[in-house]
Amino acid sequence: MFELNVVNDHDIPTDWLEVNRDDKLSPELNLMMWVLLDAAFLLGRRPPRSLNPESRISWERQRSEALEWFEFDDSTWLFSFVSVCAFLNLDPEAVRRQVL
Repeated sequence: MFELNVVNDHDIPTDWLEVNRDDKLSPELNLMMWVLLDAAFLLGRRPPRSLNPESRISWERQRSEALEWFEFDDSTWLFSFVSVCAFLNLDPEAVRRQVL
């Protein structure tokens, strides 16, 4: 099991990047890892100041969807937050505490 506990300058858990670089994950698990990383990265950032109003609305919608995804506890959908954590052998509550 690897934990979400060390973050680099881009708010990406370095433990996960090491797993990816070492090609220890199957392509499917690698995709799940990057879905989780993308959502975590989106929640950890502020919108760029250079966004026009239309782009800002889109960014805020994506961030809202990422937050909803993190908070949803359904495990019946393959790419739900809880399912992704299970496949990656991560504790969903521990990930939530660090990301949210």
